[in-house]
Amino acid sequence: MAAEHDRTVSTAIRVGDPAREIIRYAEERDVDTIVIGSHGRSFVVRMLLGSVAEAVVRRAPTPVLVVR
Repeated sequence: MAAEHDRTVSTAIRVGDPAREIIRYAEERDVDTIVIGSHGRSFVVRMLLGSVAEAVVRRAPTPVLVVR
């Protein structure tokens, strides 16, 4: 789908804290936008377990698109 719209999509596998590694990758590669999935969990569950998507949105140097 990305190629049909002349867009490039990159994927990578890293080891470590997920939010930190996503942000580090974005900084190293100078990405335009981070696209990340979310389970849409409730506020209480997020407070207990944390949310990678929420951490990325708060700390990323680039725009973040969260997809449910």
